[in-house]
Amino acid sequence: MKKTFLVVIMLFFQITFFILLESCASDTAGAHHYNFNTTDESGMPYPDVSFAVLSDIHTFDPSIHSPKSEFLQKRLHGSKLFSDSIPLLDFAIDNILASGVSFVIVPGDLTKDGELTNHQITAEKFKRLTDAGIAVFVTPGNHDINNAKAVRFTENGSKQIPGVSADKFAQVYKNFGFSSVISRDANSLSYAAEPVEGLWLLSLDSCRHSESKNRSSPYASGRFKGKTINWINKVLSDAHKNKKAVIVMMHHGVVEHFRGQGKSAPSYIIADFNNVGRLFASWNVRVVFSGHSHTQDIARADFGGKYIYDIQSGSTVTPPFCPMRFVELKDNVMHIRTVFLAENIYPDTDFAQEIYNLHRAAIKAPLISKMRSQSIKRAEYELISNAIADAVIAHNNGDENPANRVRINVSALSAKARSFYKKYSEKLDIYWTDIPPGDNNISLNLD
Repeated sequence: MKKTFLVVIMLFFQITFFILLESCASDTAGAHHYNFNTTDESGMPYPDVSFAVLSDIHTFDPSIHSPKSEFLQKRLHGSKLFSDSIPLLDFAIDNILASGVSFVIVPGDLTKDGELTNHQITAEKFKRLTDAGIAVFVTPGNHDINNAKAVRFTENGSKQIPGVSADKFAQVYKNFGFSSVISRDANSLSYAAEPVEGLWLLSLDSCRHSESKNRSSPYASGRFKGKTINWINKVLSDAHKNKKAVIVMMHHGVVEHFRGQGKSAPSYIIADFNNVGRLFASWNVRVVFSGHSHTQDIARADFGGKYIYDIQSGSTVTPPFCPMRFVELKDNVMHIRTVFLAENIYPDTDFAQEIYNLHRAAIKAPLISKMRSQSIKRAEYELISNAIADAVIAHNNGDENPANRVRINVSALSAKARSFYKKYSEKLDIYWTDIPPGDNNISLNLD
């Protein structure tokens, strides 16, 4: 009898465990129901309006760190100009105030690494816009919430400083989207707002910050919880019933921006992106504004007569150009204009050329180190590292022109150099291939 009882108890726990696993799985991007609109109805025309896009601003306040810290001894970290982030944001806001736009959207990564003080500075900067009557709408990026890398840099390393939770994020930015919602998702920081009459903005939280607690680094990849998809289904249906045009803002992309991105760089595109894009397109959402990859690119996906553009914006702190966008909707045509902040932020200086050189050197350095360790000759490692740097910069800045590509005669390389180069050659082909349409200054017909 006791043995039978133990078997029953074990079976109970096993069944409970599998039920829990199933419930967890049902809350991921691929295990739920997408409510596709199956009608052939065309979408509502977009109202005439103009707005600005600031992406991946990565606010970083140098003043809270030790000036003798190793971190502050460098101007460029990876591909980010952290120490120039606040002047670049101020200059971007100056441009916006002079532009006459109605609102601004910010698709994530508002801070270096989710530091509370940097979020507060960002909110204070945005107040310049709202005080001038320009609404601001934000959504979180993967760096912004539950980030263990929120630190103060010291002479001897770093010390933890306060970051923000999801609730704190919404509190800090309550006047920048969260206090003027039509609808708010109970399971994420997603919300819907109406910045102008007839236009709904769907601000979607695509990040995994709830899973990033107690991790040394937050998840870079993105996905929607099943309950959030259900909420999106309802908002899109409501917009259709109320005859509203819809644009989407989110940190991760929904369309591949280069061939095979879903497999080779999945952390930059939303999980189950084909179905997510198809869902948006089916409800006549024709435009998504994304960020995350620090790349200027526009890509389109078609779904049986309907389509969606993913307008991916580069980072204001990524050299060599530090882009932002201005968008004008008129007569259902979207006119997109890019401003490169680095060109004019510090007049009568060599800032743009300086950061270009720094950025190029930062791309080349690890490549040269690897090639030197393999005893590849200097002439060859300079040739190869220059070719790779050219491709990365061209890809990040958009409107890639293959005519500017310097071709390498692979057969003339030494065996070691040839072997090294072949590891990158396919990616170089991809980076130099610009999927239509254009990326920086373009007009898109949204009929």
